[in-house]
Amino acid sequence: MPSKILRMIIDFHAHVQPGADHGCRNSAAAKEQLSLAAGANVGAVVAVSHFYPLKDDTADYLARRRRAKDKLQSLCRQENALPQVLFGSEVTLCGGLDRLDCLRELCIDGTDCMLAEMPFERWSTRLLDTLDALRHERDISVLLAHADRYDPKAVETLLKDGYPCQLNYDGFGSFFKSRRLRKWAENGWVAALGSDIHGTQVGYKHLNKARSALGDRLFDEISARSARLLNIEVAK
Repeated sequence: MPSKILRMIIDFHAHVQPGADHGCRNSAAAKEQLSLAAGANVGAVVAVSHFYPLKDDTADYLARRRRAKDKLQSLCRQENALPQVLFGSEVTLCGGLDRLDCLRELCIDGTDCMLAEMPFERWSTRLLDTLDALRHERDISVLLAHADRYDPKAVETLLKDGYPCQLNYDGFGSFFKSRRLRKWAENGWVAALGSDIHGTQVGYKHLNKARSALGDRLFDEISARSARLLNIEVAK
């Protein structure tokens, strides 16, 4: 049964899991990061940590993430003013990832949605075949993380093939880039927005820039898509 919450801003990409990766040192840092989100009127945060399949031992990573989850849940129970927090991973895509046994554990809790970070080098045929296998053979709903950072032609090939994307707020920093990202949103290719927060220096200062570039209608449509991915029922 989906939870029902008021219409809200959803930060779909936030490194606020204490001690799980370089984005958040400890519970005190997580509290400060989530307080910044609350101050920006963010109502729900997808807390992720980096998972590097070619570097991380999967069991060790999942144990580290469970410890971070326990700390963050304890913090949220103590601090009622913080946003709702959902837990997942930012999984770096590599060839053969589809053969990993624990894929469901890497998805956002309660969903089949995986936030997938594409590598920054040229995308090989094997990598793209792995992406298709995740979707068609393992029934994973792949969401392309911070798609604004990559070669737009390569990204658009995936978007046209039905892979939705998440954009970072700071991706709307220039006029021409903002215009392209807005076009992606108009085409229905953008399913989520996020801060990609690491630490507290930047926080949410780019959120309003993204909202202004998209306009309220597109911004709210993306928020609604995010809510559906997370099985959140958003009241109007």
